[in-house]
Amino acid sequence: MKPIILLCLIPLANSCFVLQPTCDCQVMAITRANIDWWVQWDNTLRPSLENRQLSSPKITRSQCNVTVQCDEGYSLVVFNQQDGKNYENRTIHGTCARGAKSWQVTDGTSSKPEEVDTLYATCVDFRETLLCSPEDSTTFLFAYSNDLNASIFPNMLSQFKNGSAYPTANFATFAHVRFDMRVEEKISYFGDLESWLDSLSSNRPDPNLKFTDPQSGSDILKVIEKFLNNTDYPICGSRIVVLMKRYPTEPEAEKLIEKLRKNHVTVFIEAVGTMLSGSSSETMQTIVTRTNGYSTVADETDQDYQGSYAAGAKFEFTTYEMKISYRYSKAEPEQMRIRVYALINPVNYWVPYDN
Repeated sequence: MKPIILLCLIPLANSCFVLQPTCDCQVMAITRANIDWWVQWDNTLRPSLENRQLSSPKITRSQCNVTVQCDEGYSLVVFNQQDGKNYENRTIHGTCARGAKSWQVTDGTSSKPEEVDTLYATCVDFRETLLCSPEDSTTFLFAYSNDLNASIFPNMLSQFKNGSAYPTANFATFAHVRFDMRVEEKISYFGDLESWLDSLSSNRPDPNLKFTDPQSGSDILKVIEKFLNNTDYPICGSRIVVLMKRYPTEPEAEKLIEKLRKNHVTVFIEAVGTMLSGSSSETMQTIVTRTNGYSTVADETDQDYQGSYAAGAKFEFTTYEMKISYRYSKAEPEQMRIRVYALINPVNYWVPYDN
């Protein structure tokens, strides 16, 4: 018996399979990091975004369909080739006809879709105008607990002098203040680094001025609030470095965090040695995390200050692996964040808050 051979010839009616053209419509999340690459300066929407906070939208794509969405409080802006549109309801749905190069977009307010060449989308906070940029002159505040051992100051001042003890920024004003004192100290401001260092050297921690009750919680939150209420020196974009020996007792600091974020103030803390008192370490960690800062732990000895502000590494263009070993005895889940900071040539836009 001869074998039966089944052939499927193309093109024939009722052919065995059909080749489907792909979807060539473009979609991309736009942020401050890539807006200059993908959105031209002559785009009619571009000028209205220059002093606004941008955030990456959530893009969900399935074959030739896409959904683009922004978080609450943001408006969804989609750039076309020469202009664009602000979708205030924060969500759009797009369909790309097979073989086409443009989207048919709906936002739920109209039954008729509109044609969009490209879906270059970003989330914009139109509620407030940015008060400054990372390139503006700003203030560096160094706040240190009066409970610290004064013997750490020589090495610490040396680190400040060579620039390794704080992140690079456009500091036009330098300030310092002691806290956790029997009588609150005023914040001292200086217009140059040398005068600031001289004053720091003369205002070391003094055991005679410390709290009478050794179990008192830290008053660092009050100090930060005082700094933010200052009207004579730049606040927006400033950096606060805090050396702590005791934690505060306040269980939360939401209003303070809101004010810090509004002014793009970044807080860095270092817990030096064993903490003396205070019950709310999580309050300080929350402030640090939600202002895009970081916290570290330092050893305190009689003669040396082993801080870690200058710790860093040079990253090459390759793939890195990280292994973290830890001991954790609590039953509650804890969030861990790993951040990479560039102390040289930082970006010229505010990195969005992601928490």
